Order: sequence, then C-alpha cells, then structure tokens
Amino acid sequence: MQYVTQRFENTQAGLAQKDTYSRQMAAQGYHIVSEQLEAGHYKGGEQCCLFTLCMPCVFLAGRTPGIVVVTYGRDVAPCPNCGTEVLAGYQCSNCLRMASDRAAQASTRTAQAKESIRKLGALLVEGTAGEYRFNWQSLAKPFPVAPPTLEPEPAPKWPPLTVRAAWTMPILERTFSWVHKRRLEWDEFVYTEANKRAAVVEQNDRAVEDWKRSKESFDQEQLALVEKRLRLYESKDRDALLEYLNRVLDQPIYGGQRKPARSLTFLEAQGKLVVGYPLPAIGELPKVEEVRFSQRENAVIEIPFSQERLGDLYRDLITNIGLIAMYRLFQSDTANALNSVAFNGTIDTIDRATGREVSPCLIAVQADKSDLMNMNFSLVDTAACLNRLGGKVSENLTELSPVTPIVE
Repeated sequence: MQYVTQRFENTQAGLAQKDTYSRQMAAQGYHIVSEQLEAGHYKGGEQCCLFTLCMPCVFLAGRTPGIVVVTYGRDVAPCPNCGTEVLAGYQCSNCLRMASDRAAQASTRTAQAKESIRKLGALLVEGTAGEYRFNWQSLAKPFPVAPPTLEPEPAPKWPPLTVRAAWTMPILERTFSWVHKRRLEWDEFVYTEANKRAAVVEQNDRAVEDWKRSKESFDQEQLALVEKRLRLYESKDRDALLEYLNRVLDQPIYGGQRKPARSLTFLEAQGKLVVGYPLPAIGELPKVEEVRFSQRENAVIEIPFSQERLGDLYRDLITNIGLIAMYRLFQSDTANALNSVAFNGTIDTIDRATGREVSPCLIAVQADKSDLMNMNFSLVDTAACLNRLGGKVSENLTELSPVTPIVE
C-alpha cells in the first residue's frame, strides 16, 4: 500500500477543500483509509489578556477550528516487465509508453525500408531521366585572387571643446588669439585626414581596376582552354574522348559515392567503347524488408529479405546499372563517336582459395546506340531487356561466380 496523509480545517471551506482533494486522489486510485478529528484549542494570546481582567473571561477567548486528518491509501505492485510501481488493476504506463514508442519506431523503419525498395525499383527510370551531357564550362577554373576591399573609414574624431565653443560663440576667436589658433589647427587636421582618405579610396579604385583586368584576362585564357578541349572532343581525339566519357561515368548511379570507371577502351574503327565498371557489393542493398513490433515479446523485430529475394534484387540492381551507364554514354555522345558500348561490371573481393584480391565480372552486356536509345525504360522488364541484348549475369551472385567479359 501507498499512503498519503492530509490535514484540513473543520470548517465549511476546509471541508470543501477536503472533498476536492479527495476527488483528485480518487482519480489516482486512492481511497480514504481513515478520518480523525482533532479538537481545536483556546487561543493563547487572548486567554492571557482576559485572565488579567477576570479569570472567567478566559472562556470568552474562543477556540481554533478543529482539524480533520484524512489518510488515503492505494494498492500498488511492481510491474513484472520494468519494475515500476503500478496501481493494482491498471496497466503500467511506462510499459505502454515504451510499447507506443517501439511501435512508432517499427512503423518508421518499415516506411524507410519500403522507400529503399521503391528507389531500387525506380532506379532504371530515374537514372535515365536526366541530362548527362558534360558541362564543359565546369572545366573553367575560377579566378584565384579575391577582389581588393576598401578599408573601413575610421570613426570621426570629436572636435575639442575649445573648437566647439568657438563655433558656438564666434566672439571668442576675436577675443582670444589662442582660441583662433586652436580652431585653425583643427581645420588643418580635418583637411589632412580627408586628403588621406581620398588617397586611400583612389588607390583602392586603381587596385580594383587592375584586378578586373587580370580576372578578365584569366577568364579568357580559361575559356580558350575549354574551347580547345571541346574542339578536340568534337574532332574525336582519342584522349579528349576518353576524358569526356570518364567524366560522364563519374556521375553516381546507385548511392552517393562516386565510382569512376576502371577502364575504358575505345575502338575507333568500330565506334565501340568497352567499359570496365565497379559494381556495388550486395551488402550495400537494404537488408530489412519490414520491421514489426511484437506486443507479446515487447520488442521490435526485423524481417530480413530471404537470400533468394536478396539475390533477385542484386541481379536487377547490377543489370540496371549496366543499362543506365550505357544509356548515359550514348545520350551524352554529342560528338557521335559511339556506335556501341560493351559493359563489364566487376566487383572487388577476395578469392577464398588463394586469399588474393580478385575482380570477377558479374555482368557483361553490349548494346548498339540505336537499340538502347529507342527503349521505353518506364515499361522495360530488366531481365527481358538483358536477354534481348544477349547479356550475361552471374548464375550464383552469392558466390560471385564470374561470367566471361566482353573483350575488344
């Protein structure tokens, strides 16, 4: 039992207060265990005063109100889950709050998991929806020198008292020569400071003009360099072409991390590009399909993807990456240098038999520009598209069984 004792005056106001307090305690599960009435006593100060007059007058002093002593009690027991004291017959509010929090957490994590799966399903459409032509102007470097800045003008000095007095009463200058001298000295000081400031401003203006000329010259040099590289690319210069295609593939496809192409081989006679591209590991896929809250176990339970489902997701992912990479290369090919692209997707791992680093090819697919650019990716089935292009994907992605890459 938990007990609470409260005292109230045995007056109309005190009894009203007791009733209000009892209702508040009842709402918390308390009930009245006992009530006792303590009688009031004679008022001591008045007794002494009246006793000096007449002993019987003592009884005229009056008594203080009596006190009602009320004891409240309620039955409590420790919660079997968390140990918090709980009112008998009621659920533990702490456990209810924790259960609500865990249920909300499970709901949030399930929504996040579903959003991750949605992004995987929409990767092909969203990955081919943008503009992937390289922005040549991004190669121009910004002018590395900051523009000159004018130093702030210092706060004006307050004129001396003598000068202020001379301005207020000009007769002082005519009467006292030293006042006139002080005023002239101040005027000379103000004139000198103004000339100094004018010289600083003029010097800053010249520096700004010099900076503008230097920046204009630098920007023109950068523009000339960019135009030169653009002309080399448009003329299908091999080095410029490979640099351009590398920059196109440098844009991330899955996840935020950039994974530049491992190798690019351009066969000029055929207009064919062979790409070696690093794939994400299967561990980068979301692992949880759903998160549930179990009231029976009072715990958040993760429902992971089955190995079969995870393998299907990974197969779709690496196939989509291959299709997206080829599409971006074709879509950005303003020089019309590419007729076909061969995509070899590889992954870094350790050969368990030798303990050495290897990079098996998990997907190999080739497409002609005309075929791929005429596809409607919003309706494309990944597996059917890969089969139509004659592509190959590892038969055992868990063991990273390789396929034969497309060579030159």
